[in-house]
Amino acid sequence: MDGFNFLFEFQTRKATEHILMGERKMRGQNLELDWWYPIKIAFSDTTRFDWYWIRVMGLLLQLWNSDTMKKIGDECGGWLENEEETELRNHLRWARIRVKGPREKISSPIEVDDENLTFALSIWCEEPTTYKKNHRRR
Repeated sequence: MDGFNFLFEFQTRKATEHILMGERKMRGQNLELDWWYPIKIAFSDTTRFDWYWIRVMGLLLQLWNSDTMKKIGDECGGWLENEEETELRNHLRWARIRVKGPREKISSPIEVDDENLTFALSIWCEEPTTYKKNHRRR
């Protein structure tokens, strides 16, 4: 669902309760199984994040290098790392970079120079879903 959470559906409530009773591991890591609720994978709108994933859309091949990725990341608050799929060039529609933020520093487009040309690159910030409580009376 969001990279860290998965939704499992079981035939009956009894089957679900049976699964929840046991301890589960995957690759040596404990799996936390829990009932679904509406804000399971959302964050309060007051939550502040230390980092964000950004996608650089349509990055030209001549710009697909670690120096350019670091420069883009630094423009967005500070480069932290490139996604493994980006490093391996498994998909070339976008480059995915983890940056420090804050969100206000991530703007689009970002200009990158290459010899005598300047390219304006579209940036898409992957922001998590947030929620806030309504204070309306019913």
